[in-house]
Amino acid sequence: MTEQQKFMGRLQELKNKSQNLKLQIEGLRDALRDNLDPFEPVEDLKDEMISIQGIEVHKKIISYREVLAEIKQAKRILGGS
Repeated sequence: MTEQQKFMGRLQELKNKSQNLKLQIEGLRDALRDNLDPFEPVEDLKDEMISIQGIEVHKKIISYREVLAEIKQAKRILGGS
């Protein structure tokens, strides 16, 4: 296996990982919106769930941005392919 093939395989792995993270982030975003229902009385908001989801979405966004940076670097190494 050539070095280019290895990089292309790694690039595909990174693209799959980024798509997975994106879907997870979108799901958490939607769950947060649901739990932050503007018509729900403030005292009835699920604060613990909102906190957990907020922290989780934050971690996943950081990971997603890191993967996007790795994808950019891999593409640059492969010559923009």
